[in-house]
Amino acid sequence: MRILCVTATYTPSINGVAISLKLLKSEIESMRHEFIVITPKHKNQVIEPNVYRLTSFPNFFQKDYPIPLPIIPPHSLKKFKTGFDIVFFHHPFGIAKLALYLAKHNHCPSVFFYHSRYDEVIKNYLNSENLIKTVPRIMDSIVKSIINKSNHIISETQSIKDVLVKNQIKTPITVISTSRASMYISTPKSILRKKYSLPKNKTILLCVSRLSKEKNLDFLVKAHDQQKNNNTILLMVGDGPEANYLKNISSINTIFLGSVPFEKMSEIYSLSDIFVFPSKTETQGIVVLEAMSAGLPIIAFNAPGPKDFVANNQHGLLANTNDEFLSNLKLIFSNKNMIKVLGNNAKKESEKYTLSRTAKTTIQLFKTVIHDFKNN
Repeated sequence: MRILCVTATYTPSINGVAISLKLLKSEIESMRHEFIVITPKHKNQVIEPNVYRLTSFPNFFQKDYPIPLPIIPPHSLKKFKTGFDIVFFHHPFGIAKLALYLAKHNHCPSVFFYHSRYDEVIKNYLNSENLIKTVPRIMDSIVKSIINKSNHIISETQSIKDVLVKNQIKTPITVISTSRASMYISTPKSILRKKYSLPKNKTILLCVSRLSKEKNLDFLVKAHDQQKNNNTILLMVGDGPEANYLKNISSINTIFLGSVPFEKMSEIYSLSDIFVFPSKTETQGIVVLEAMSAGLPIIAFNAPGPKDFVANNQHGLLANTNDEFLSNLKLIFSNKNMIKVLGNNAKKESEKYTLSRTAKTTIQLFKTVIHDFKNN
């Protein structure tokens, strides 16, 4: 099968979509399928087989997200207009029209991967009630018009599929969760903490996230400070436009590591004790599964993403309100046995989700979509 993947982000960008696509490409290629990627140029890119880079512009708000110009020069366009079995695209703005154009010229179906709750995310950047009422509706209608032109949609969780169905998306939807290899390593915590100059006798709460408004991280930083617990450290991993603001409102018991290369993340998860995740706008939150695979209990909100993988009081603690989130932090701080039991349960639960399984399920879906397209 020849798969043409069109995406607005790819490695060396460090984000969930970029890293997941890199891993999925490798896994699908190991199954003897072709997986060709069209993505923006990146200042730190390296030459990689079957990756075509679009002209891009700097993004002054998200420096690791170059903005693509969704135009392929005529001399290069020819090789993308024929010979592909399916077009797999990942963002509804700009490059989506390019993806649909290429699907049309290849006489093949297109599959859209729904990665973000765009109408919810945009609310965090609007500062008036009128804008909050109107802009998300406009964005929602744009997204809906694009994805309803695709032949199939992949949703990472059942709860997001339910949102899309409720929002009158007519295109068929299949749930395929994004997965990665286990983050568990057996190296003792004391050795890992020494490597990163972290205290060996304190409880470390880990949060891995892009540092942006929609992730609700200011709540987390303030919530941790409210505990006034000098025996805990909040370890923030990631970068983004809110980095300076979050550093300014945090206490000395919060440590910012910045962006960490993906190949080092198993060490970060394995040196930690608890994973905290305050976002309420996820479609999955792949970092939750990563943390579970390292044996960390999850403290999160009962929202799409976490609630699809974390059973409350079994793999972690899920909160319905801010006060409940604070209570859950206080509860787990004072109960080392709870940390151990929930963490062990989380690790076992995460074993259901593997990269191999995700790739095989994705290929099977593609075969079905192609068959239906040819017979309709």
